[in-house]
Amino acid sequence: MYYLSTPTLTWRRFLAKYELPHVKLHGLRHTAAGMLLHESGSDLKTIQERLRHNKTGTTADIYTHETRSISREVVEHLEGLRTKWLQFAP
Repeated sequence: MYYLSTPTLTWRRFLAKYELPHVKLHGLRHTAAGMLLHESGSDLKTIQERLRHNKTGTTADIYTHETRSISREVVEHLEGLRTKWLQFAP
């Protein structure tokens, strides 16, 4: 059986041992969901199940943030559509 502080204490010791900057343990959850899974193209339902949320709204509202790379991809996609539209214009 673990004390409630055991995971946090272990994480702090790991960061100190390898001289890494302080990041809250819970912050890894946001990184995994928002940056790694979402940016790699995983759908919201998969991320929701991985994080064990009851509702996809929780995952969407709290854990998936729009990042620069996603914004860039959307703009590039729209720019590509624009050239297709210009071909059909008289």
